[in-house]
This record gives sequence, structure tokens and C-alpha cells, in this order.
Amino acid sequence: MKKILSSLIIILFFISCEESFNPNTEYVESYAVNALLRGDQNKQTITIVKSINPNEYQSGNRSTQFVDNAVIKITSEGRIYDFKDSVLIDGNNQNIYYYFVDGLNIAEDKTYNLEVNLPNGKTLTSTTYSPRFFTFENGASTTVADPTANFGISVHWRISAQNIFFHPQFYINYSILENGIEKFARIEVPNSYITKDGKMEGKYPEPSTLKTFSVDYSTFSITLQQLMDLVGDPKNIKIYNAELVLKVYDENLTKYYSSTNLIANAFSSRIYGSDYSNINGGLGVFATYMVHKYGMLISEDYIKSFGYSFVEN
Repeated sequence: MKKILSSLIIILFFISCEESFNPNTEYVESYAVNALLRGDQNKQTITIVKSINPNEYQSGNRSTQFVDNAVIKITSEGRIYDFKDSVLIDGNNQNIYYYFVDGLNIAEDKTYNLEVNLPNGKTLTSTTYSPRFFTFENGASTTVADPTANFGISVHWRISAQNIFFHPQFYINYSILENGIEKFARIEVPNSYITKDGKMEGKYPEPSTLKTFSVDYSTFSITLQQLMDLVGDPKNIKIYNAELVLKVYDENLTKYYSSTNLIANAFSSRIYGSDYSNINGGLGVFATYMVHKYGMLISEDYIKSFGYSFVEN
């Protein structure tokens, strides 16, 4: 048994039986697979859910119907990865059945095949292909030199694949001294800030086909100031560097996101509501995304102007 994981968010949308329920229509179970292979870790997870019987839905039983006791394997280049089943408990004290395998490193430019054998004898299959990333361009900024300059940080990248999504996330890596112990953390920098209801809110990048990320110095400075508001005394904060974390979606994940607007999440899936599925015999998605990082130095004088300590890399 896994520990309770209250922060896990399950996003599952079921058909509205109140509008579509027909007692004269025979109920047929539908199954949705969420198999999202991550390039930044070697532990991969899969979840399977099934549709709710309209009679149960009408009676008020609308809890997520996870499927356990399935047999799952992924094959790639002659290797077979057999998944084990497990369960954890969410914040609502509900069981979440899932499947996992350790030691499956997702490599670029590879084909992965999925086979799911359900307890009722039905088999679901799919294939996905991990994207090949070229490189970050040399013209990208490597130093935050002057916060008063009329330009910002810009990073560009090249890749051969067309019409796939990229999800950039920009962070400032820092540490804070608490009770004599140095704790490491990071804060995300948005593309820009807007004022809403008298409060400043960040607008963060969403997955898109853009092959660039940029942020102006004003936004960067506001984020550093907010860090001070979050943790208090700047003398206890050390700034290490800035880092762009870039997720590169494969073709299947790009199409799936386009039809659902769901951010990539290992435990998120829709059984209805998506116009795209690449699961043969069922619904859902089998896809990959790769993760690439680009580190940047930050000007020492700029960091010290906020009262933070500077860590030379």
C-alpha cells in the first residue's frame, strides 16, 4: 500500500447520463488508458478507467472506476517491460489503482509498443514514437546582466519534427537557511504579470508549437521580489542560477492535448470529452514527452541588489 497522496489530482470526465441515458439502449463498457511515458524518470506509470453503468450513475454512484488486475507490457527494440499493479489512496480516501515499472528509460527517436490485457479478456494496444530533440541555439541568453536593460532573456531551440508541442517552464534555483539547515527549492518565473482584483498574477506558458521562450527583466525582477515576500529575510537566501525546463511532447501527446487542453500528468485522463485517442480497442492516450534543461548564470551584482547571497557556479 502506498501512503496517502493528497496532492494527486485525478481529472476524469464522464458522459452526462442525465442527458443521454436511454433505458432501452444496452450498456457497453468503455475503457480509457492513460499511459504517459516520461523522459525525465525511469519509473513509468499507467492508469486504466472504465465508464460508469448508467443505472449506477442515476443512483448516485459516480466515483471513478479504476481497473485493477490487468496485465500490461511495453516493448521497445526487443526488450519487454512488464508492469506491476499497485494502489494508493487519494485525499478523499478513495483507492487509485495504477500500474508501474522501474528501469524504463525513455530515449529519443524510439518506438514503444503498448499491450493491455483486461480482466474480461479484452486487449488494448497502441504505439508511440519519442521525438528527437536537436539542440538549444547558441544565440540564447546565458547571463542576466542588467535588470534595467530594455530587453530580456530569450532561449531558442531546434528540432526536426514539425507540429509538435513544447512546454517551457522557467525557474530560479535557490536555497534558504532554516534552523541552520540549507534547503533547496525553486520558484517559477511567468511570461508576464497581470493585475486581477487588485492582485498581481503570473501568466505562465502553455504547450504550443513555438520554438522559443522569452521573459523581460521586469517580470524576472518581480519574481525575485516575490521570493523575498515568501521566505522573509533575504540574507538567508542563496541564488544559484536560472534554468529553463523544456518538455517536448510527441505527436500523440500533442494531438491529445490539443483536444483536451490537459497539461501532461501521469494520473490525468478522460474517458469522454476528447476528440483524440490512439488506443486500439479503447480510449485514452499512449504517448511520450522528453525533458531538456538549459541553465543560465545570473549577474552577481543584480542578485546582490535584492539582498540575496550569490553562489558562484
